[in-house]
Amino acid sequence: MVVNLAGCFLIGLLAGLIAADRLGLRPHWREFIFVGLLGGFTTFSTFGIDTFLLARTHSAGHAAVNVAVQVIGGLFAVWVGYQMGARSG
Repeated sequence: MVVNLAGCFLIGLLAGLIAADRLGLRPHWREFIFVGLLGGFTTFSTFGIDTFLLARTHSAGHAAVNVAVQVIGGLFAVWVGYQMGARSG
């Protein structure tokens, strides 16, 4: 939980600094930091920024659908994977 929250804070902080033109990063560096470093640190941070940007640029409905699909779909995928892995023989 601490790692997920820290990753969300860091990606939000960087996104805010970039949006306010207080931090200039070329697109390839932005992708490296957001997807490579922070995405490797915790994929939850990229989920957080994607949902935030959907709510900010499109609508709360788009953000809610993203949350529902990611969370419910993720839990379902875990269940399917668990069932497949737990099968004997």
